[in-house]
Amino acid sequence: PNVELMWAMRAYQHAEVYFNLISSVDPKFLKLTKADEQIYGDFRKTFGDLKIDVLDPEELKSEPAKEKWRPFCMRFEGVVEDFNYGTLLRLDCSKGYTEENTIFGE
Repeated sequence: PNVELMWAMRAYQHAEVYFNLISSVDPKFLKLTKADEQIYGDFRKTFGDLKIDVLDPEELKSEPAKEKWRPFCMRFEGVVEDFNYGTLLRLDCSKGYTEENTIFGE
């Protein structure tokens, strides 16, 4: 529980920074990592049917989903710092980070 709490705190800090970035810069010009294109390409190959504008928590946290997410994340070991940390996700991208609209993905 303590490790998960520390991850959540760090994820919140990252979420604030990234939300400020995506709110102030046109996302098509924004690079968050050197591997953005690789991550997005691999994401679309692995999760091509995943609806990303409004997320279904079951598609992120169910056992079958975790079986797909773990190998995906592991591909970025050594490529992305903190590749296996949890992250805060907005369930509906048109809304802000609120308790009702946020899920912690690990």
